This record gives sequence, C-alpha cells and structure tokens, in this order.
Amino acid sequence: MTSETKWTPGPWNRNGLTISKHGRGIIAKCPTPQSGGVFECSFNARLITAAPVMATDGQFLLDRLDELEIPENLAREWFGHVEPAIERFRAALRAADEKD
Repeated sequence: MTSETKWTPGPWNRNGLTISKHGRGIIAKCPTPQSGGVFECSFNARLITAAPVMATDGQFLLDRLDELEIPENLAREWFGHVEPAIERFRAALRAADEKD
C-alpha cells in the first residue's frame, strides 16, 4: 500500500445499504436480494464501511511486525501459521491499491 492510497480516504459512513463519504458522495450501494443482491447485503455494507480503517490500521500493524525479531522458539509456529496469513493480508492490501 502506498502512502497515498488510490481509494477515497475514510471514514466512510453507512446509511442502510448505502456507503458514502461526507462531502465526496456515494462510495457503494449494496443491492438487496429483491434487486439482484445477496441476503448478506447489510453485513457486506458494514464490511465495506470498515474497509478504510482495516486497510490503514492493518498496514500499521504489518509495519510494526516487520520491526519485530521473532525468538527462535516461536519461529516455527510463526512461519508455519502466522506468516501465511500475513502474506495473504499483504496481498489483499496490494490488490486494493492496484490500478484496473
């Protein structure tokens, strides 16, 4: 993730199934099942609303993890279980910051 992201900065607000940024307009609308959407539409709207905070704070945590030195006795568990999840999260942040 670059220092200046390509998405609309947060915080984003949710009003029902519409996600917006004050002064910037609508970010997304989650359709209901009646309009071609899914039953989880309200949960999807909540997740979308949380995206800027998750990306920003997630990147902060990744940066702090990069500064840690993992003790030898934890290294096997760390690299076997935690590291793959960290790499998936890094990939998700990179994908969010890519151009179409």
